[in-house]
Amino acid sequence: MILRIYRKISSLMIAFGLLLWFVAGTCLPVHAEDYADGSLQLVCKSDDVILSGMKWNLFYAGKRSGNSFVTDGDFSDYKVSFKDISAEGLSDIASTLENYAVLDRVNPLQSGITDENGVIDFTGLEQGLYLVCGKNLKIQNPGKGITTYVPVPFIVEIGQEEDGSNQNYVTYPKFFKFGVLDEKDADYTVRKVWRNSEDEPFDKSVKITVEMYKNGEYENTVTLSEENDWSYTWTDQAHADWRVKEINIPEDYTVIYRSNETQYAIVNTHKKYDFSEQPPETTTTVTTTGKTVTTTTKNSPETPDVPAVNTTTPPSGKLPQTGQLWWPVPLLFGAGIIFIAMGFCLRSRSKSV
Repeated sequence: MILRIYRKISSLMIAFGLLLWFVAGTCLPVHAEDYADGSLQLVCKSDDVILSGMKWNLFYAGKRSGNSFVTDGDFSDYKVSFKDISAEGLSDIASTLENYAVLDRVNPLQSGITDENGVIDFTGLEQGLYLVCGKNLKIQNPGKGITTYVPVPFIVEIGQEEDGSNQNYVTYPKFFKFGVLDEKDADYTVRKVWRNSEDEPFDKSVKITVEMYKNGEYENTVTLSEENDWSYTWTDQAHADWRVKEINIPEDYTVIYRSNETQYAIVNTHKKYDFSEQPPETTTTVTTTGKTVTTTTKNSPETPDVPAVNTTTPPSGKLPQTGQLWWPVPLLFGAGIIFIAMGFCLRSRSKSV
């Protein structure tokens, strides 16, 4: 009698185990083509606030060229150099390419909006450099008024894994924010900065033409020269969306656009400028709306990789690529232990009979 019961339980155990195996294996199909292309997931949060409904654009921006990188695709004609790929240099490049993308209305490769968890996925990405840009998002906070969240653009490289598939990343973009009470008049300044080697000083007689844009629309044109100390100042509402663009960049120079909330720098770097001569650390002090922030950046111009901003991967060094769900694993393990214990118990009881 006990032996008959044991056989029935054994059959049920096998059937239940097969059912669990089937569920675990079919929740997400596993096909090579599902993960052959790279992907980038953004998780958008600021402190405890989930930034759902934020729009993001992804642009193909460049590719590897030997031990460095070059602009490519829609950005191939812009005079932007990857000679400095330190952390600060990459931030400058991202801001510059975003500036061109907005003002010249470059079409993004992919666009999307973060879901209720503040998450957005870009998939099917080939190897190369990608520019990631977000749009400002206003959120009504109970008792605190409206807060505007401004995403910081960044660059990420999608490379190749050892198995031949393209890399997958999870990134946590950076943001800065401001409230309604901060929206008052402010003075804005655009300034020209020259970077030259000692044996190649810049031509002080040159005059630079700069187009001014507000909310992406042309406003006016100004001229920067030694006569006005290479700068121009104007007044507008604080946090207004101003952008600047240099016209006719001097020969043998590249351009970088830097900005904070009220200050804009157009940096022209001569092709003979040696970034390796920079000190190991560069300290930058930026003053905005009465607040002074000092940051120290380690320069490493020989760095061969371009990481995403705040990028994380599992301990294995890459995201799970098979599409396999992990929740059935502990369930199968626990069920197996229980069934083995029951089997030993029933078998010993049948022998005693």
